[in-house]
Amino acid sequence: MEEMTDAETVAHLRAWRQRGPFSWPTDGCGYRQHLRFVRFRNERQRQGLKVDALEYADKLERGEIPPYTK
Repeated sequence: MEEMTDAETVAHLRAWRQRGPFSWPTDGCGYRQHLRFVRFRNERQRQGLKVDALEYADKLERGEIPPYTK
C-alpha cells in the first residue's frame, strides 16, 4: 500500500464514512498515516476527550500533527 500525503489523507478523512465496527478512518492511507492517527487518538483518550476524525483532519491540514517517527 502506498503512503498518502497529508493532503490526500485530509481529503480521505473528510469523505470517510464508517463501514463497520472495526473500520478505521485511516484505513487505506498507509502505515505511517495510520500510526499518526493512532497516536492522536490515544492521546485524546488519555485526556478523556472524544476522538474526532474531522478534527484530526483539520489539525493535519494546519500542520499540527507531527510526522511519524519510531
